[in-house]
Amino acid sequence: MEDQKLAAYFKEYLDEEFRNRPLDATRAGDHRFDHLLDDVSAKARAANKARVQKTLAELPQRIAYPKLSRDGQIDFEICSINFSATCGSATIPNRSRTIRAFTMSTFPTAFICCSRNPPSRGRSTSRTRPSG
Repeated sequence: MEDQKLAAYFKEYLDEEFRNRPLDATRAGDHRFDHLLDDVSAKARAANKARVQKTLAELPQRIAYPKLSRDGQIDFEICSINFSATCGSATIPNRSRTIRAFTMSTFPTAFICCSRNPPSRGRSTSRTRPSG
């Protein structure tokens, strides 16, 4: 039951994220927003960060971690780390190193993997990093 709540929460987050970051939606195979471009203004970037911070704060309030299956707990942990990384930096629980690999531009694809519901439109969601 709690795993279903987590999946629904992920979907709710992705729908909102994709509305506000249409290029990430397109990269992830969701073409509802293909006619739009991301707003890259300082105000929009601040709103994106605030939305992720709010989601990070709400996650443990809306989802009972101990009630999740082990797979659900792993998804919860991965997404919590990704939310934290999006907001600045995140420390992996029980480890001393800091994650700085995830940025706002890579986050939604990582989140889709975490949600276990990748788009099924015959398009790949994998990306390669630009060299340089």
